[in-house]
Parts: sequence; structure tokens; C-alpha cells
Amino acid sequence: MMPVIEGLLMRELAPKSVKEHIVNFFRAFDEYKEDQVLQMQAKLGQEKQRIKKMRNVQASSYSDKSELENLFLDCIDENRKDVLRNFTNGHLQAVNEK
Repeated sequence: MMPVIEGLLMRELAPKSVKEHIVNFFRAFDEYKEDQVLQMQAKLGQEKQRIKKMRNVQASSYSDKSELENLFLDCIDENRKDVLRNFTNGHLQAVNEK
């Protein structure tokens, strides 16, 4: 930035012309910075969306695991009931045969 200003001052321009050049330079610089901020905000928004999608995928994988666990537990419970039913029926038959 300083070389630009020094270059303007060394040209022996009229003070008004130097002022106009400096003002134009800083306007362009401000526009560049504003564009940079807008680009960074857009990138930030994209990253937030990506993170949100990743969290949703992760949550659904937890949900899938939970569903499998519930199915497993249901199967275990059904088998336990079958074992108890068979044991009870076998025990009753033994008692009736006596």
C-alpha cells in the first residue's frame, strides 16, 4: 500500500489529483475486502451445510444401530419366552403323567 502512495507523491501531481488517486485506491481496496468477506461468508455457509449433512448421516447411523439392537433384544425376549413355555409345558406334562 505504501509504494502506491509514495509513487503518487513522486509523480508531482496536483494535490487534488493525488487525493483523487488515493480515494480511488482505497475505494477499490474496500471493494476487494468486501468481496473477500462475501466469499468467506459463502464458504462458511457451505461448510455449515456440509457439517449439518454429516451430523444427519451420523445420527441416522446411530438410529440404524439402535434399530438392530432392538430387533436383537426382541429376538432374545421371544426365545426366552419360548424356553419358559417349553419348560412349563414339559414340567406340567411330567406332573400329569405321575
